[in-house]
Amino acid sequence: MQLNDLARQAWMEFLGNKDNRGHSERELTGSDIDCHVDACWQSALATVERISQDFHGNEPNCILEVGASTGLNCFALRKRWPQSRVIGIEPEYVAVRAAQMMAQALQEPVPEFILGYGESLPLPDASVDLIVCHTVIEHVQDVEAVVAEMSRVLSPQGVLHLEAPNYVWPYEPHLGIWCLPVLGKAGVKLAAVLQGKKQQIGFLEHLQFVTPSRLEAAFRRHGLTWDNRVREKILRTLNGDSSHVMAYRHAAAVLRLLSRIGMGRLLVSSILWLGLYPSLLYSCRRCRRG
Repeated sequence: MQLNDLARQAWMEFLGNKDNRGHSERELTGSDIDCHVDACWQSALATVERISQDFHGNEPNCILEVGASTGLNCFALRKRWPQSRVIGIEPEYVAVRAAQMMAQALQEPVPEFILGYGESLPLPDASVDLIVCHTVIEHVQDVEAVVAEMSRVLSPQGVLHLEAPNYVWPYEPHLGIWCLPVLGKAGVKLAAVLQGKKQQIGFLEHLQFVTPSRLEAAFRRHGLTWDNRVREKILRTLNGDSSHVMAYRHAAAVLRLLSRIGMGRLLVSSILWLGLYPSLLYSCRRCRRG
């Protein structure tokens, strides 16, 4: 992903924006902005490859990313499905501007970037074949409204690919602290102070502590069925494949050990019933009626 001077300036403004709902702190990766964007681009390509493995169907006519940030996932989605219309919705102005500056520099069809919110998607009913919502649902103002809107615009054959932190898991990833989110924000704030993150606790105010039960209830209310992809990920680990495990490799090793002594399947059932895993990974579809 090549940057011109306007795009570099827009990216620097994005990284320096303290008034954001995405990260408690933004840091430059690498020696300069070009290295940072390249690292983010490689991550976006990997993300879209993972999405494409879960999306089984014809080439989508329309793809929407809810919470597109600076748009790199959208560019990667357009690269993967070049005939598709790709739209990115993002509420942070400086992020949208960075995406638009990158788009202007490319001499090819590019995604569309719109300043907006997931609670009010400016798209017709049943018009989107693939919706991507990654590490966004925990930042929105109204989880229920965003799920309702994504269900509304999803086509009958469409797929919603949603990923988020799981706040049953005893860790808050934005501040990087160990805690028990299920006990409420007061306890998480105390944990942040005890772990040297007092200056960042204001960031917790807007977070939605999403859990499997909360999201699945919202899916059900708004006519969505879902596959919990965590189950498949855990089963792959039990079978000795850890290539997909980016973190918690010690936990993966424990799972494999328990599998060898015949306790793996019982443990998987217990983990899923308790919701005790670090990330929420869902593929959702519209309920078929009749």
